[in-house]
Amino acid sequence: MYYGTLVSEGVIDLDGFTIHNAGECPSCNVLVAHRLYESCSYGCLNQCRSIDCPACGYHSCDDDCCSACHARSVKEESEELAISYGITSNSHALLFLADIETELMVLFAKARIDFPDASAANAAPRSYMEPITDVAIRLHDFHKMPYSALPSSKEIVSVSSSLLNDIYIHLGWPDGF
Repeated sequence: MYYGTLVSEGVIDLDGFTIHNAGECPSCNVLVAHRLYESCSYGCLNQCRSIDCPACGYHSCDDDCCSACHARSVKEESEELAISYGITSNSHALLFLADIETELMVLFAKARIDFPDASAANAAPRSYMEPITDVAIRLHDFHKMPYSALPSSKEIVSVSSSLLNDIYIHLGWPDGF
């Protein structure tokens, strides 16, 4: 039996029913309706409940595959990540990237001085990798932040990624960035 057939035969009720004036919106205290419906996710039929506020746009539901809830969750996580790094504005984001780029330039210069040729680079201790990995993680985390879409951010990230890759190549590490 196919999902589409179950919907068309009325076995799965995607529209559900609405209970009007069932409670207040947690965001703006306007009376909202609760919608009860069925959803099919991961091969299971689930009874779901949602609240949508027409006044402020608040949305809450218990549907595992709700795109609105997923988008809100991703946005909240990216904002929390930015705040954890102290990034609260576009200028903070650019300063964060400038620090990463500066650190990478210093690490690359240090690697070229400490290990001038390929044979010396192959003898680089694993502890040498820690500061480089820390910078790589911060650069990777920046991709998850809302500020990564800034045009100037993209340019600095591109240069920093290239620098990081050059460090990996110089040291002969197989796991490039």
